[in-house]
Amino acid sequence: MKERWIQNAITRPGRLRAYVRRVYGEEGFTKRGTIRVEVLREFRKEE
Repeated sequence: MKERWIQNAITRPGRLRAYVRRVYGEEGFTKRGTIRVEVLREFRKEE
């Protein structure tokens, strides 16, 4: 189940993006607008 942790985090569309924007601001996103991999890795460590 650990490989698919992200699917549980995004049960509601936009929730993860909103959380990243609240915690990291624009620093949490790439120029393309996707969530930075480093941010996702930090979330995984928190679990």
